[in-house]
Amino acid sequence: MSKLAGFLVPQRGKAYFFYEDRYARYDVTADAVDPGYPKPISGNWTGAFDRDIGAAVLRPAGDYAYLFRGAEYVKIDMLANSRIDGYPKLIADYWPGLFDADIDAALPALDSTHTYFFKGSEYTKYDWGADQMVDGYPKSITDHWPGVYPWGIDTTVAWPDGNAYFFSGSEYVRFDLNTNTAPAGYPKSVDLYWRGLSALTSPGTAPTAERPIAVENPGGGRITDKHDPAAADLVTVTGPNGKQVQLHNLAARFWGQLVAAARADGIADPLLLPVSGYRSSETQRRLFEAAVAKYGSEAEARRWVAAPGGSAHQSGRAVDCWMGTANDSENVATQRATPQWTWLNTNAARFGFYPYDAEPWHWEYNPTA
Repeated sequence: MSKLAGFLVPQRGKAYFFYEDRYARYDVTADAVDPGYPKPISGNWTGAFDRDIGAAVLRPAGDYAYLFRGAEYVKIDMLANSRIDGYPKLIADYWPGLFDADIDAALPALDSTHTYFFKGSEYTKYDWGADQMVDGYPKSITDHWPGVYPWGIDTTVAWPDGNAYFFSGSEYVRFDLNTNTAPAGYPKSVDLYWRGLSALTSPGTAPTAERPIAVENPGGGRITDKHDPAAADLVTVTGPNGKQVQLHNLAARFWGQLVAAARADGIADPLLLPVSGYRSSETQRRLFEAAVAKYGSEAEARRWVAAPGGSAHQSGRAVDCWMGTANDSENVATQRATPQWTWLNTNAARFGFYPYDAEPWHWEYNPTA
């Protein structure tokens, strides 16, 4: 039966999904399939199974990937992008204690020394250091994975923020590996929330457009509700040079889609990646005091930095992005003359973002209800 198989390469910020004889490369930061995909497995994964890969996993060191199909597996050198000589081999001969055939999925544990393997309604746990299965397995999915499909999954991937995603057919469930819980609101549609992945599983079918989800009523324009978000609504995204930025989950999702569209239109990485997002009232107080010292008065400082309680950043829905030069009052004219500024002015509202006219780098997520 046709099914997804996938794994994440954290060092690249990319996930690879396989389906029948094709694969797609998914960008974690952009939250979308990279332009130009899907592609055929044959000719791009030298020596791999050319179709119907059942499960895939990356060794913790990131150097080798293992692709499973039926009762066999192959070992891929990720640097050379080719199969190690002597493969395929039988799972039963080299992975004692693992399911002998038809593995559904593999998921790295947070400790980077174990991997979970799934088959049907069961899962087992592999210790890479000991090179053996952990005693006491297999166990039922319901024993450890509340909220995950108990009858079995197609594939699963884990993002660097500790969230794992379990896929079954056209749906998926998000699972927090840090708290061992699945949040409310799932399952959700793969087509709606994994941009471009439906082109892999349903060739020729355009993915359904996702309309930005309103937070305020009526919304539109700049943020008026500047209260801190609930902690559960904050997620961490990656900015230039690996910088970690907190955003409201909706702002993160739709800014990722905005960046993916910009890349497709030729706006190069790392332009538009977030450099600043959520700020607590205490952080805002320190920034405002620094601005007063820099500009000489509170009145002048307010032109560039909001006072505590008055910043859209406290909502987690304001994004300061990288425009190619430092986000400073001295660079406003320079940034307004760039292609990325022109692109944002033309396209940002499609994704629910509106500008702050004084700062070309500052955009606020507040789509209309």
